Amino acid sequence: MPVHSVATLELEDSKATLPTTVKCSSTDTGDVGPEGQDKVLTLTLTGCTSVKGGCSSHILASGVHLPWSTQLVEVENSKKEKEVRDKVFNSGAGQPGWKVNCTNVIGGSEEDVCEFETGTEFNLGIDNVTSGAHKGDVAALIDAASSERPAKCSKGGAKSGFIFGTTFILSNSGTKLTAARAISRTLTY
Repeated sequence: MPVHSVATLELEDSKATLPTTVKCSSTDTGDVGPEGQDKVLTLTLTGCTSVKGGCSSHILASGVHLPWSTQLVEVENSKKEKEVRDKVFNSGAGQPGWKVNCTNVIGGSEEDVCEFETGTEFNLGIDNVTSGAHKGDVAALIDAASSERPAKCSKGGAKSGFIFGTTFILSNSGTKLTAARAISRTLTY
């Protein structure tokens, strides 16, 4: 089933010479397949602004090494409860990640590429939304996964890259999606 998602994401390199965070609107396209096997085909980041750090203007961001493969898995959390996660991994194009280009605070051009390290599992929390503007949608919670498995960035090095935000996954046909055995939460956005 073809799907798309919408989000507001913050991309951070916490260990760059001047730690930098940018905020962007995000849309992506992909598909939800059988047995929880999915693909992220495109990732578009627009309207990027500086939250803190080295980027002052002309901020452009994009996903790298698309498409990404994903697989729904059931894991045990720290409270010994079962929860559904969406494991994001290399589909053959390279490690999933993102790139930020901008004009830095001293007027020069800056590029920072952040990729999740080979062999690490980047597992997004998956929840069914029970209220708010996205009631009935499926949400991919990025914050905890990013904190558990920081990315390696070209500026800040190992474990310096973080993504913060919640992605809402929507069917292109208008059909409501539900993640079986996922936690149902009240998320108000």
